[in-house]
Amino acid sequence: MLSQHRDYDGPAPLPLIQFWVALSEPGKDYEGGNLVVYSKDGTRRRVEADLGLRRGDALIFDKTLLHEVELTQIPADGAARGRWTVLIGARAPRDSVFSATKKKALYGPPLYPLVALGTTMFKRMRSNAAPS
Repeated sequence: MLSQHRDYDGPAPLPLIQFWVALSEPGKDYEGGNLVVYSKDGTRRRVEADLGLRRGDALIFDKTLLHEVELTQIPADGAARGRWTVLIGARAPRDSVFSATKKKALYGPPLYPLVALGTTMFKRMRSNAAPS
């Protein structure tokens, strides 16, 4: 069970997505354990039960949406195969205004080409100065 949460909270300059892939078969490998995603208007969707996603299916969703995983149980036949998924789109801490501004200045135009060139030149000078 994973309680209700957002993987990113706050404004983002670009859409932030999660890519979720089911590696286990609901109802066969595990009982319950639905990924539950809440839309911005609060509508609750149980991915496996309501949308019918099965092993091998994928879901892409906005990582600012509330979501949770219900309690997963062992199937009635006693086979403990479990609930396995792959989730791509790690949690990212929100940058402070200072940090975001610094990144934009260093890695955006017009400074990035100069920073990259300076770094390359510094590495070359350092490697040429190193004793053999």
